[in-house]
Amino acid sequence: MSVEYQDIIVHGSANMQETDTGTPQGGAIDKDVKVSFNDRDSGDDTVKIISDSSGDTTQTVTVYGLDDTGALVSDSATLNGTSFVSLTGATSFNRILKAMKGADTTGHVAAVYNTAVRSNTAQGGTVKRVQLDAGASATDNEYLGMMIEVTIDTVINIREIIAYDGTNKYAYVNMDFSGIPDSDDPFAIHEGVVFDRYSASYQIATVRRPFYNCAAEELGGTDKNLYEKAFFYNKNTTTSLTSAKITMPTGADYDPTGLVDFGVESVKNGSGTSTDRVTAPSGVTFDDADKDVASGGNLGPEEGQGIWLHLFLQDGESPQNSWVRPGIKGQTI
Repeated sequence: MSVEYQDIIVHGSANMQETDTGTPQGGAIDKDVKVSFNDRDSGDDTVKIISDSSGDTTQTVTVYGLDDTGALVSDSATLNGTSFVSLTGATSFNRILKAMKGADTTGHVAAVYNTAVRSNTAQGGTVKRVQLDAGASATDNEYLGMMIEVTIDTVINIREIIAYDGTNKYAYVNMDFSGIPDSDDPFAIHEGVVFDRYSASYQIATVRRPFYNCAAEELGGTDKNLYEKAFFYNKNTTTSLTSAKITMPTGADYDPTGLVDFGVESVKNGSGTSTDRVTAPSGVTFDDADKDVASGGNLGPEEGQGIWLHLFLQDGESPQNSWVRPGIKGQTI
């Protein structure tokens, strides 16, 4: 059985600090946390939450982010099954930085902006992809990282789009649908975050962007180097991703500011730390070059490769609505 796109998840680490001082940064893999590298392209909007299980009616979802002034804001609401629920305070978010589920859920849960990016009727699909309508974007990966809600035989499916083929209008999803999308099944795409549920005991509780609430010092202050640790994890239980390399592609689609580089830990499933988020971890080399997965370059079944991201902020650096998208490549059977 091959390793597929769906098998690779970017998890967080045990300590992902939100201040420049304090307990150590990094540590072991935290499979309750998913790290999101996706960005919001449109303006401010309110946020709503939903589950694809009607039984999820007691769990609270809290969303943290920035408003249009750059101030940190937060808001929350309680799920009402498969019905959208607006956050209680009707807070407007320019971008979501972090979202947290208050308890485990039976379904996949999403916190998304109120206004849909696109909604229409599907042309068909498979359990791993849905073919959007003919008028959908012709640009590859236009909907990358967004939530798609597809109703298949009256059953709502909430998934994250992990790849998009603009020529064929195929949106590939991070987990199989509960059925096969048909040509009369409605869909809606929203920007936001998805809490994946892989099993009752393995589900995402927190989704967060790297470098949460980090900011440069004022002009005349000190330049800052910031470090955050994540893991590329292979959840396939039998097959390795061989000759695997962690990559940091350059250019407007991956790191438009050029302010981020990365390093990898020397062992898989490592628990290395740094003193805090402004101190470099020892023994890690940072640059933009592709790097082999540790111990022979194979990411084995249920193994994680720790990576350290490094963000350089010069004093007086203006706020930037930007992103970075590291990746992993390798061979499979």
